[in-house]
Amino acid sequence: MMSRLNDICVAVLALADQQGLITYLPPEGVAVPDFSVRRIREEVDTLTSLVIKPGYGLGSAGVDQDVLPDLQSLGLVENGRWKALAETFLWCEQPREWALEITTDPHFTAAGDRACTVIPEDVRAELTNLATITEENVASLLRFRLSRHDMLEAHSDGKPVRPPTR
Repeated sequence: MMSRLNDICVAVLALADQQGLITYLPPEGVAVPDFSVRRIREEVDTLTSLVIKPGYGLGSAGVDQDVLPDLQSLGLVENGRWKALAETFLWCEQPREWALEITTDPHFTAAGDRACTVIPEDVRAELTNLATITEENVASLLRFRLSRHDMLEAHSDGKPVRPPTR
């Protein structure tokens, strides 16, 4: 089964970050320690780098030329700028350099509200199934625990085995 687009996007961004193929740049005017600025400049200079311009509340990023086509094909970047779609995935990635305040971001709040109110029926059914504990679930668990106790007792070489608590 093919992974969902959001899983793929988050994975691509995380892997690019881990491999040093994307470097999130601090916003202009934000004070960062000198060593951080030096490290970021070195990273951007060592990338055969293209800079993705800020957009949709997201900062700039230096990106390796081999990764840019992937970001474009996923719909995250267009014409050298982040697209609206990228916002959701970069909320997951939370680049430290951008110091995103997603909890006060109206886009984030609206997305959270939408995610809680517009749940696909198959997902809602599965959540209901997982959250519902039936008498049969309880009985099945007790049977399992007692069978494990019996098995342990049979292999205990005559030593007492404490019965499972309920």
